[in-house]
Amino acid sequence: MSYLTFDNAGITFHDAADKPQRLIDFLNTAENRSDLAQADLVNGVQSDMKRLFDNTAEGMIRLVIFLRIAARLIRKPQKHHVLHAGKWSPLDEVLASFLPKFNAQNYLWSYSPTRPVGKFSHVNFVFAEVDGGGIIFPMTPSPR
Repeated sequence: MSYLTFDNAGITFHDAADKPQRLIDFLNTAENRSDLAQADLVNGVQSDMKRLFDNTAEGMIRLVIFLRIAARLIRKPQKHHVLHAGKWSPLDEVLASFLPKFNAQNYLWSYSPTRPVGKFSHVNFVFAEVDGGGIIFPMTPSPR
C-alpha cells in the first residue's frame, strides 16, 4: 500500500514496494529556484495540501499530483502549462491559484464538458463535443 510521510524536512512518497521518493524537500533552500520566499512556499504548500486531502484514495492521488507539480515549479523557474482532462476537481481549484504564484504566465488548461461557476484568471477552458464521448487528440492523416 502506498503512503506519504511528513517531517520537518519535507514530504516523502512510499510506493507499494515501500520504496521512498522525496517529493518536496523544505530544508534544501538551494532547490527553491522560484521567486517565492522559502517560508511563503512552505506555508502555501501546506495550506493547499489541507484543501486537497480528504482521507480518501482519490484525495491521496490529488495530493501526490499536486506535490509533483509543486516540486517542478520550485526547481524550474520558467513558464508552465498544466492540462487537466476531466471533471473540475479540488485539484483544479488549488492549481488555478497556485500556478500564477510562481510565474504570471503559468496557466491551467481544463478540458471538461462543463465550466465551473466562478472567475478564474489563469485557467483556459477547452470545450469540445465528441460523438460518443472521449478526448480529442491530434491525429496524423493515414496514408491512402
